[in-house]
Amino acid sequence: MRLLASEYIRVGEWSIVQRECGTGNLLTFRTLGTRRKLGAVLISRLKEFSPGKLSYFTGADTEEGRFLCWVAVCRRYAFIRDFMAEVVRERYLSGMPEVTYSDYASFFSDKAQYRITSLWAIIQNPRKSVHAS
Repeated sequence: MRLLASEYIRVGEWSIVQRECGTGNLLTFRTLGTRRKLGAVLISRLKEFSPGKLSYFTGADTEEGRFLCWVAVCRRYAFIRDFMAEVVRERYLSGMPEVTYSDYASFFSDKAQYRITSLWAIIQNPRKSVHAS
């Protein structure tokens, strides 16, 4: 990821960095498809950072770099961010740093139920407007 961040700082355009992932082989994978796919995923995470944070990331030591990679993942993927905030953080603050499968299953079930409820409300709303006319 640091290489991609450095390249962005150098050229200033994510589209150029993305193209270089494929044609320039910035990520040094054998197949073009792998380079493109992985490049797109990593760039989507790096886009979560401001130019200043990207610059800091390129010079950070290994441990800080790993922390920043994790922050990028949490910013990019709401499910992971919510899991960290609602489960891992709460377990840690309550003195129980171990997260079990049961914790994850409960979180997943709650999120799925919320999504179903939200989707059902969206589905019901147009029906009401159609029946009202």
